[in-house]
Amino acid sequence: MLVTIADRSFPFDGNTPAEIALPPGQKGVVELAEALAAAGHTVRVFNQCEMSTVVRDVSWVPLEEAAAASTDLCIAHQDPELLDLVPDIKTRVLWLTGSGKPLVKPERFAAAARHRPTLVYQGDAHLKTIPDALLAFEGARIRNGVGEAFLNAEEPRPSVSPRAVVTTHPLLGLEWLIGLWRRRIHGRLPWAELHVFSSALHGASEGRSSAPAYERIHAIVTAAEKSGVHVHKPLPDAEMVEFLRAARVHLYPAHETDVSAMTLAESQAVGLPAIARPLGAASEQILDGKTGFLAKDDNAFAEYAIRLLDDQATHARMSEHARERGGQSWSSVAEAFEALTR
Repeated sequence: MLVTIADRSFPFDGNTPAEIALPPGQKGVVELAEALAAAGHTVRVFNQCEMSTVVRDVSWVPLEEAAAASTDLCIAHQDPELLDLVPDIKTRVLWLTGSGKPLVKPERFAAAARHRPTLVYQGDAHLKTIPDALLAFEGARIRNGVGEAFLNAEEPRPSVSPRAVVTTHPLLGLEWLIGLWRRRIHGRLPWAELHVFSSALHGASEGRSSAPAYERIHAIVTAAEKSGVHVHKPLPDAEMVEFLRAARVHLYPAHETDVSAMTLAESQAVGLPAIARPLGAASEQILDGKTGFLAKDDNAFAEYAIRLLDDQATHARMSEHARERGGQSWSSVAEAFEALTR
């Protein structure tokens, strides 16, 4: 089967994930393309890559050089207008890994109505963001997979100093979490550390200019350094896995706009228990009381965090449940996309 995947977000190709951490959507493009190629399909990706290349049997072609007469399966990532790239398509798919709200834009809505693709979405929270008029299309719930680095990670080995990990977008609950850490958690566990992974905040901490929207949260994080708060740039999967193995808990503020909570899926697969507010997709990734906790209020969130940071038995039990649950492999995701063509 000839598979075409199209994305117009920013430049990347199959080599990029080993060099820098990609956002979940773009990392998913790489993973799905390679999983489909490994299953024996001919796969090409049209995107903003700088030059044509072949990586692990996947052909990467710059959008401006895209020239295709036909394809068996065309997967447009986020943007239905990308389905215009190929005149003859047997199966059309609009793969949504982010919010469906941009589909209300006239040009995107018109493209979706013109092609009537199968809508692939992440879960119940994600479905709520898709315009009602498009819900009449065929749809399939296919959650993004979890990379092999996470699925095949060695057993957790928490560091002596208890670490909490944060991967949330800086503008989606981090200010709340830092405040809670300083007021309610660090005072009880002054030796605990909170490690925040954010490219925007890490760049600002190194003196690079940041957007005005990040100035307030950067100042808050900087002021919290004496409370054990550290900022890191996001890491490629292999490096991130090692950091997660050494942590005791993934603190996830959650937000009602979160449609996949994919970093939670990855940390859960490694065996890192998580605490989240029951917002957006977070409750779809955590088994409350088994692989982590869904906190109904600030007090519960703080108490759960202290418990996992300080109670080795609770951490070990929840870590085991999380590892047993694992996550969906990208080969399984590829099979689900293949099924759309039947």
